[in-house]
Amino acid sequence: MPVWETFFRNVSRFQIIESTLREGKHFATACFDTETKIKIAKALDELGVDYTELTSPAASGQSYEDCKTMCKLGLEAKVPTHVHGLVQNLRGAVSCDIECHFHDDTGCSISNAYCALEAGATHVDASVLGIGERNRITKLGGFMARMIAADRDYVKSKYRLEKIKEIENLVAESVQVNIPFNNPITGFSAFTHKSGIHQKAILANPSTYEIIKPEDFGMTRYVYLASRITGRNAIKSRVEQLGSQMPLAVDDADSIIRTFHFNRAAQEQQPLLGGLTEKEQALSMEKEKELNGVGEKRALEQVADE
Repeated sequence: MPVWETFFRNVSRFQIIESTLREGKHFATACFDTETKIKIAKALDELGVDYTELTSPAASGQSYEDCKTMCKLGLEAKVPTHVHGLVQNLRGAVSCDIECHFHDDTGCSISNAYCALEAGATHVDASVLGIGERNRITKLGGFMARMIAADRDYVKSKYRLEKIKEIENLVAESVQVNIPFNNPITGFSAFTHKSGIHQKAILANPSTYEIIKPEDFGMTRYVYLASRITGRNAIKSRVEQLGSQMPLAVDDADSIIRTFHFNRAAQEQQPLLGGLTEKEQALSMEKEKELNGVGEKRALEQVADE
């Protein structure tokens, strides 16, 4: 990479201007009362965003009062004035910070934000779930996923990434929308693996199919069990999750899959693993309860491939 390009590059020293409470208010079903604004602002502050953008206090009397309330919360995040910057050739002409604000009408807001940082921008506007005017702006979670792939140490040292799912649930409930199944990081299929060949690879070396680590965001990988294309490695993994260290032959895997589908059809609950001692059965049941806690993931297995 040329020296001049490295000088401008801000991929490892960017800052986030979090715009859920400003741009997010333009979202079709968004209507935040003061109490909700305070909850969202505090949650974002715990995450570690650099700035929390608010509606201009000149917009209305309520906006003015809300701005005063927010400024009294003692947040670590700063409340910025409103500035929209285009990167393009600005970095070559100015030495000040450059803020970039991208909408997602063509699905390019995250990639545009990353390219802007590479070109010398210093601040990126983002909002929880991308809520904003029209078809959203840069998604906070998706942007974090892109940036941790670029500089994991910087992102992890600066932001409490495990807070993202909690914040997304809070905002989704506030604006009455569902979190998309393919949402970066928190979508229920984000870290789900179904195909046998994928499962074998992911269990041996997660980086073969995952560019980001679910544990960095407080998430867990889920190896799908109930498909006809599930391999024996997935069964072996589930056996180990249930606390058993017994060796698993191909016939054992076939037996577990047959028992699983029999239980579904007959609405019975025969043990998937035969030949266990009472102690092993008790441990297996305990571990199964833990796995059942992953609600939306386990719900997939109720609609298993026939």
